[in-house]
Amino acid sequence: MLIFLYGEDSFSSSEKLRQIKENFLKNNPEATSVVFDFDEKNFNLSKIKSVIGAGGLFSTKKNILLKNIFSNINKVEQDELLNYLEIEKNIFSDKDLFLILREETNPRKNNKLFKFLLNNSKVEEFVKKQGIQLEKWIEMKVNKNNLQIEKEAINELMIYTGENMWRLNNEIKKLQNYKEEKDTITRDDIEKIVSSGAEVNIFETIEALSQGNKKRALQMLHNQLKQGSDPFYILSMYVYQCRNLLKIAGFYFQGISDQYEIAKLAKVHPFVAQKGIQQLRTTNLSHLKKIYKKLEQIDEDAKIGKADIKLLLDKLVASV
Repeated sequence: MLIFLYGEDSFSSSEKLRQIKENFLKNNPEATSVVFDFDEKNFNLSKIKSVIGAGGLFSTKKNILLKNIFSNINKVEQDELLNYLEIEKNIFSDKDLFLILREETNPRKNNKLFKFLLNNSKVEEFVKKQGIQLEKWIEMKVNKNNLQIEKEAINELMIYTGENMWRLNNEIKKLQNYKEEKDTITRDDIEKIVSSGAEVNIFETIEALSQGNKKRALQMLHNQLKQGSDPFYILSMYVYQCRNLLKIAGFYFQGISDQYEIAKLAKVHPFVAQKGIQQLRTTNLSHLKKIYKKLEQIDEDAKIGKADIKLLLDKLVASV
C-alpha cells in the first residue's frame, strides 16, 4: 500500500503517522519498520529498493517511511523515485507493505512526483489550522479530556503558544493535570500554568535580542534551559517568533495598523498580530533581520553537528 501524507500541519500529520504505524504493528507484530529521513541523510534509491524487496526470516511484512522527499532531494532523484514507483505497481496492492511518504510542506502542484502520488496513493493533506478552526480544535481537545474552556482562555492560550499545535498539545496536557475532571479552564489558569513555562518568555527574549539587551536575553535563555526546555525546541521557537514578527512587520511598516487586517494578510491569529504590533514598536527591524539569519545558521550548524546547540545559542546572545 502506498500512502502519502503532506501539508504544513506537522502535528496532525505526525499523529496520523503514529496511528498508521501503531495499527500496522499491532496487526503485524513481527513486521519490519524502517525510516528514511532525508533531513538527516542523502537520498539512496538502491537502499530503499533493497529494503522494500527484502524478504525476512519470519515475515515479509514491512512499514517503510520516507520523510521530507520534496524539500530535500533534487529533481533528478525525484524522477528516479517516480520511475521506480511507476514500474513497481505491485506496491499499491501489497497488503504486507505500507510505504508511506510524509512531507511537511506543500509541494509545487506541477511537480511530477506530487501529481503521481495524488493520483496513485492513499492521500491525506494536513492544512495548518488557524483562527476559528484552531479555536475549535483547542475546544475539542480540551473537551476530550473531560474539561471545559472559556473563550478568553482559548485566546490567551493562543497568544502564549503562537498557534503552534505541538506547544498547544503540551500545554493542554499540563492544564489537564492541573484541573479537576469536568472543571473549566479559565484565563487565570492560562496565566498561572502556561506562563510559568519557558515558552511565554520567547516574545520577551526576541525583544531583548532585537534591542541588544544581552544581559536580559542571556538570563531568559538560561532560565528556559534550566526549566528543562529542549534547546532545539527553544531554537525552533526563536525562529518561529522572528518569522512571525517579520511577516507582521512587512504589513505594519507599510502603514497597515489594524490587527485583524494584518492577521489576515500575514496568516496569523489576530491576537498574535496584536502582540507582534506591540513588540515592533520597540524593536529594531534591521537588527531583527540579522538575528533571524543567525538563527537559521545556528539551526543548520546544529543539525550537522558542527557545534553544541547550547553554545551556539550563547554565542548568538553575545553577538547582538
